[in-house]
Order: sequence, then C-alpha cells, then structure tokens
Amino acid sequence: MVCGRKFLSLFLGECDDQAVRCYLQVVKGIASKSFSILFDRIIFRKKQSILWASVSSVPLELEMLNLHLQAAITGCGYKPEERKFIPHVTVACKIKQSPIIGEWRPVEWNIDRLVLMRSQADVHGVRYMSLGAWSLG
Repeated sequence: MVCGRKFLSLFLGECDDQAVRCYLQVVKGIASKSFSILFDRIIFRKKQSILWASVSSVPLELEMLNLHLQAAITGCGYKPEERKFIPHVTVACKIKQSPIIGEWRPVEWNIDRLVLMRSQADVHGVRYMSLGAWSLG
C-alpha cells in the first residue's frame, strides 16, 4: 500500500468551490449497495512507472455506482473521461525498472462508503482531505 492510503477514485480534475458544493449536493442522492471488489491482477505501467493491482471483472454495483455518479455530476459541469473505467490501486510509483513479480495473492476489499476527497499537492507529496462521506446500503 502506498503511504497507507486505501481507496478507489473517480478523478474530477480541477474544481472550483461552486462545483464542489454542487458535487456535495448531488452525491447525497446517489444510492448504492455495499459490495466487494477483488483485485486479482498485477500490472506494471512502464510509461507511468507505476505498479497497479487491478481486477479481471468489475462488480456490477461498482459499474452502476460509477455510471450514476458520472450522470449526477455532469450537471455540475463535470466532463466524463472518454477512456474505459478500470478500477485499480496504485501499489508503487516512480519505479525505475521493471519489477520482478512473483506470486500474487488476490486481495478483496469490502466497499461500504463513498467519500468525496480533495487532493492538495505540496513539497511532501499529495495530501487528501475528506469533504463528505456517505454510507452505502
């Protein structure tokens, strides 16, 4: 785990305060069941120098949550990404050479809440601040 952080994210890009207020309002209305996700693949992205844990199959609940979130926040000015949604967790970054990957044991996470976070880059890296959190049923 990189720096002890454990989360999946939908990147929203640069947001002004008005957009953040809008996101906080519309996300309240998103309903989803809690679900599990199985990270059963390990991927090295040479160009980005990162190592990912990813999934062979995206849980239906996560696909639906992603679609509902994107539809809701589009009304706040969010422009959805063109690329396919691929859940992943960054395991390591700034890797200088291809890692030797041995046995990989799948990792299952239970997802029971949705959190709106703001990232702030500084000289020490990136800090994440929670702006709101909602339980998933």
